[in-house]
Amino acid sequence: MKFKLTTNRLLLAVLALLGLFPVRNHFGKLNQLKFSYRNIFFPISVLWLLQPTILVSDIIINKSLLQTLQVKELSKKITYYATVTSIYISNNIIRLAAIFYCQDTVKLVQILNEDFGLPKSIRGVFKSRRGLKIGVKLLCFVLTGAAATGFFLITRSMEIYSDFEIPDERLQGLKTVPNIPVVGRLFIFMADLLILTALAFAFIFILVFGCILVQVQHHVCLILLQEFEKLDTTVVTQSDTVLAPVDFVYKRFDNDILHCPDIPRLLESMKNLFELYGVIGGWYAIGVIFFALTEIINNTSGFAFDDFKLSTSITLFIEGVALILFLATFGEFLQVEIEKSIEVIADAMGTTKCKNDNQSQKLLIWSEWFLQWKWCPNARHLFEVNHTLIPAVIGTVLTYFIFMFQLRISEIEGMKTYNSTTIQACLT
Repeated sequence: MKFKLTTNRLLLAVLALLGLFPVRNHFGKLNQLKFSYRNIFFPISVLWLLQPTILVSDIIINKSLLQTLQVKELSKKITYYATVTSIYISNNIIRLAAIFYCQDTVKLVQILNEDFGLPKSIRGVFKSRRGLKIGVKLLCFVLTGAAATGFFLITRSMEIYSDFEIPDERLQGLKTVPNIPVVGRLFIFMADLLILTALAFAFIFILVFGCILVQVQHHVCLILLQEFEKLDTTVVTQSDTVLAPVDFVYKRFDNDILHCPDIPRLLESMKNLFELYGVIGGWYAIGVIFFALTEIINNTSGFAFDDFKLSTSITLFIEGVALILFLATFGEFLQVEIEKSIEVIADAMGTTKCKNDNQSQKLLIWSEWFLQWKWCPNARHLFEVNHTLIPAVIGTVLTYFIFMFQLRISEIEGMKTYNSTTIQACLT
């Protein structure tokens, strides 16, 4: 147990050093975690935010680098700037969200630990038939997500390893890179590594906390169902029928006070958890989806160029498609499981009303609160992260591909016209 606790604290410390979780008291209790601008990890987070930003900005505004890379056509310039800009925007979105919403992340972890005691109180979820199905689905998502993360880290690690092979003339065109070639290559490698860790952290955060919240909402649903079962099996005596309905429920719950959880607090905590996850995970989803979408677009439009590298483009294309499909499928899974829980509670309410309506007023109020609660995975209300994301991505990719294809054709035709005009001028 101590080893597990120490490992978790070391993980928090590593995230703080990477600038993704700038809190203090990593080795203290969870309720002692707190974000502060005076914390030593806050300037580290700002530094790791600025380092890739400054480098990428230098790459974008440096025109001599385009000449060194022999990027002359407008279509290639668009692809080049789109690739660099996507990395720039995605990294900034994720790291800024990690800094500004660090206290909300701490609150998310503390609520899970205090009100639900994860993972101990959630283990009972998998004892039911539906809970077992959810467990199997979550296991599939975790394994698939781990495979996708591993694939992403391997492909990106192979790509950033080429930073140590950058020619000296390319380094000389960058003003923010140190003049010493070895140090300059290490500086670029560090920026790529920071961007890589930010994207991986955002993806893992969405997956891990999403899986936990699915268990939380099913856990609350099971508690409500158990209370409905208790009401259905309660024997109503003649003295109980004289009491008012609410008094009867209070009497019954007073007798079982040691076994009855604080349902209103659990419902409120569940709502807060999903709201926090929607805010933090929403920003992370924007960063990951924007990066994945740009990867798909750039590598799809690469078919129009003569220097198209099939193996590299297909690998990056598969990477982007896998990220989009996984996030869309996972978001759909979250939404469907919440809707199923609402349907189960609605059925239990209907049955209880028919059998024992006068004795279940208190529980019905809690259940109605659960039914009125609506939540949908979204990227800060810009778009929903579910299966509707897939056709939107396909439409965007096709539109961009058609534009780049037409632009490339016009460039080829213009080059032919220029060459023929030049030849005629030489002959005359």
